[in-house]
Amino acid sequence: MGEWGRGDTEIAYCLLPVPCSLFPKLLIVNCSLKMILELQTYLAQKQKVSLAELETHFRSHPDALRGMLNKLVHKGRVRPLASEGKKCGGCTHCNTTAFEVYEWVGNQ
Repeated sequence: MGEWGRGDTEIAYCLLPVPCSLFPKLLIVNCSLKMILELQTYLAQKQKVSLAELETHFRSHPDALRGMLNKLVHKGRVRPLASEGKKCGGCTHCNTTAFEVYEWVGNQ
């Protein structure tokens, strides 16, 4: 699995079964582009999805997913939605990524 905590953002996107540091930077970039395309396809199929669902489906860290989602938001393909009236009651047990929802808006 990729090496977490090294400070290299690209490594968070890489899901190779061996340390990413063994591969050239180009392979890591290709890996992240592939992941963004897979994320885009998944969002297009589901239309609305929470960050928690994406985290489970892609087995990836929420911060890595947010980075890819931000690229898709910037391109106008995805938009973040308000929490749809769901609010945490103030407990410390809620998974806040369940309230973070994104919607597919297509290629514009």
